[in-house]
Amino acid sequence: RGHRVLAQSIIPGIFHGDQASSHVYGCMDSTDTIKFDTNFHGLMQKAAEKLHIKEHTLIDKDGSNVTLASAIETKGIIGSDRRHYVLDLTRVFPRDANFPDYKQHPTALLRPELIMQYCWQKVREQLERAKQEAIKRKKEEQQKPKKEPAAGDKNQKAAKDDGDEKKKGESV
Repeated sequence: RGHRVLAQSIIPGIFHGDQASSHVYGCMDSTDTIKFDTNFHGLMQKAAEKLHIKEHTLIDKDGSNVTLASAIETKGIIGSDRRHYVLDLTRVFPRDANFPDYKQHPTALLRPELIMQYCWQKVREQLERAKQEAIKRKKEEQQKPKKEPAAGDKNQKAAKDDGDEKKKGESV
């Protein structure tokens, strides 16, 4: 049976007050103030793409729209070493429905590998459906009887072609 391990690094400068490290992304306190930094957001977008997380727009207490590529509780911090750190990734992945009591099992989450496999499976299913539909259309086209023009239609087409050639000759 597998085990879940949650780990957290100590961010340089986080215990030394606001001067040493700075909170630049996400929210520290409910939804009152949502921080946003363009550079940090670019890094979060790269990670979000790989983790199949969609950007979303939130409204903070001042009515300002803020777009995040993470859960609102996720915090982006620049440490005193100037490196970028991300904290509180608990809500990045969906909860595991096998553990309905969230308070008793707050870390019962679906693993990113499972989500990735699910996404790839959906892509494979969609491609297979498209392939089957294309094969079906091709068979239907091959089974349709080809309509031969009637004798009168051939004469009308030949007369039209002669008329088109005369028009071309006149314009030259």
